[in-house]
Amino acid sequence: MTLTIEPKETNDLYTTPIIQQTTFWSKVKEQQGINSHAFDFKIRNSELYLNVGGYSCTQADFIMFLQYVNNEDYIAYFPYGPEVEPSEELQGVFLEELSETLRSHLSANCIALRYDLNWRSHWNSEDQTSMNNNWYELPDKQYQEFKLNYGTQNWNLKKSNNNILPANTIVIDLTGSETSILARMKSKTRYNINLSA
Repeated sequence: MTLTIEPKETNDLYTTPIIQQTTFWSKVKEQQGINSHAFDFKIRNSELYLNVGGYSCTQADFIMFLQYVNNEDYIAYFPYGPEVEPSEELQGVFLEELSETLRSHLSANCIALRYDLNWRSHWNSEDQTSMNNNWYELPDKQYQEFKLNYGTQNWNLKKSNNNILPANTIVIDLTGSETSILARMKSKTRYNINLSA
């Protein structure tokens, strides 16, 4: 996979509906003392998507935030970025290549890169719902890591224990009474709703 990146000013980020990948968000985080860096990247579509030939390329950008864990060490954090979503079989290879390409732009004090991606879940697709339209539970972390690392060179992609940003969107039918809406939910969900009230 051949991926090129080029640093750019955060003021030059492309327009996007994903607020966490905007100049505005960079300025918000700057007010909180969090530094950000923006990059353009370019990659052939044949390396991002299955069954695509030719020489066409995707050129996009992303923003990275440096979250310090102490006075020196930090995590490079990518909230919902990069926005491009490769074919499922190539996602791990893309993340590995992007991470390795970024290495020369990061100091030795970068202890990890964290991607909270806005990609469709491998595990909660429409054909993976139960008969009553409840989502099946996610597989164990080790199986999620195995699938994401498929095809990578170093098998260094790890699934975080938790998500910072929402990982899924769930649509709830609001027809009916509050009691009937709550009755369709899992007991733990009802408990948490009542607890928050």
